[in-house]
Amino acid sequence: MAYHPKQHYTDDQLQAFCRRGVQAACTPLVDRYLKDLMIYCGNLTRNVDDGKDYSIRASMALVTEVCERKQHIEHVLPWLKQVAYRMVISDIRKRDTRLRGLSELLQKLKTDGADPDEESKIAAQQRIMFEEINQLPSVYRTAIMHRHVYERSVQEVGDVLQKSRSETYNILQLAKRMLVKNCRRRPDFPTYSND
Repeated sequence: MAYHPKQHYTDDQLQAFCRRGVQAACTPLVDRYLKDLMIYCGNLTRNVDDGKDYSIRASMALVTEVCERKQHIEHVLPWLKQVAYRMVISDIRKRDTRLRGLSELLQKLKTDGADPDEESKIAAQQRIMFEEINQLPSVYRTAIMHRHVYERSVQEVGDVLQKSRSETYNILQLAKRMLVKNCRRRPDFPTYSND
């Protein structure tokens, strides 16, 4: 069967054309989901321009997966959303690493007359907490980061996790308990005396 641009095809048919090397079939496949993907990415990043960038990157990944790797994607929009989500989280982790390095540098340079011993304890607690957050299972790490680092509402965290409000609340509570427990288990976690 030959590809005709004006004819309507299912996702499976468009992917079959793409795998056979018909590049023109990629455009309607991407265009079909681009608007929904941009809305999803814009909500995820809270920025329209960033949402567009992630949508384009995820769409390019789709073209690569189908046209170059000759893979079949069963459910295209959920696949695109998952790819975009992973890209956003990857970029957040990279940015967090840079911010953490900056935060540590500022902590070292801070000379506001505070007790140096207290300053070093705070810096150590922050370092250990970030280490322990990174050790949490993915869903708990994502929940903690979005709620307490990026200051998103429970509803917004639920949207990222694709969970109901009550499920999200339970995940956040469990994540906090796990984080506190793991930090307190560490012999290098500084504590304060009551005097």
